[in-house]
Formats: sequence, structure tokens, C-alpha cells
Amino acid sequence: MQPHTHKEEVTRFCGHTAAFTFDRAKSSKDSMIQRSEARKSLCPDCVEKLIGWLSTAETKAYPVQLPEIKGTVKTAPWARQVRAKELAKYAPIMKVLSENESDPLARAALAAYNLLFTIESAKFWIDNRFFKYDRWWLTSEISSLVKDEGRFGKVYADYSAYGYYRNSGLNHIAQARQTANWNLGEPELKAVSGL
Repeated sequence: MQPHTHKEEVTRFCGHTAAFTFDRAKSSKDSMIQRSEARKSLCPDCVEKLIGWLSTAETKAYPVQLPEIKGTVKTAPWARQVRAKELAKYAPIMKVLSENESDPLARAALAAYNLLFTIESAKFWIDNRFFKYDRWWLTSEISSLVKDEGRFGKVYADYSAYGYYRNSGLNHIAQARQTANWNLGEPELKAVSGL
């Protein structure tokens, strides 16, 4: 009987290679999906770094230029309240990320949060008012941002800032990419070039 899982070294999108646990694939398509997911993940060291930044005790807020919320007379004020609540939670994290801007992961995380807070849609903020923009969200957003996941037909979650702008306008994504300046060293670039 075959084991249900196996570990294999996989190059993650951060450019680092680390073991990943694969489930026994039922088909070649299943295997391909698992490999794709493995390459979209961060290595354990980068996950720990991200968790450290997200668990900050920082109280100072990062200055964010907020666009005017677009919605109806009822939804716009409600959405502003939702966004203000989220900004109060994440602006101190953004401050810590800005203080670590020499790290490509911190720059990309800050770009992802900045992209989130440029969303003007009252519907987006109201529909996602209970969502947590935590490390899982952040990892997915960074992966999409730095890997240019602009593939035709790809569906993004309703709470994805990257997905929101893929559907409504790419200029914000281009600006976020420029801000992130995902600059891996030459060995890392060669390692992730097949992604």
C-alpha cells in the first residue's frame, strides 16, 4: 500500500527551496494542481518572517492616501466605516513593513496592503467586512502580484485586491508591482523562472 503523503523539495515563489508535503495524487491533473499550489507558497522561513511582521506591537500608523468611496448614499458611509476599521488594524503592520523595505517580501506585502486600501468600491468593503486580511490572504496577494498572474480565465476570490483590479483596471496593479520591486538575487531568479 502506498503512503498517503510524501515530501519533496520545491522552489517556492519567494525563491527559496523547502520541503513540501504532497498528498497521494489521484490523477496527473491532481498532481499538477498540488505542484502549482506548492510553488505559490512561501518557504517556512519567509512564513515566520511574515508572521513576525503581522504580529507587531507597533502602534504608529502608516500614512495611507485613501480614495473617496464610491457607492450609494447609504452604502458609502457604511463602507467608509468598514475601511476605517480595517485600516486601524493594518496601518501599524504597514508601518512595520515600510521600516523593513530592504526586504523584498516586506516591500511586496506593503504593496499588497496599499493595493487593498486604494479600492474605492463600497460594495467591496461591505461584502468583505468580516474578512481577515491575514497571512493567508497576504501570501496569496503577494504571489499574484509578483508572479503576474494575469492568465485568461483565472477566477479570484471576492476579497482579493489583486482580483478586484484584474477585473476593473490594471493600472493599479502595475503601480503596485513597481512599488513592490520584487528583486530576487540571480540564483533565486533562475530557481523561480519556471513558475
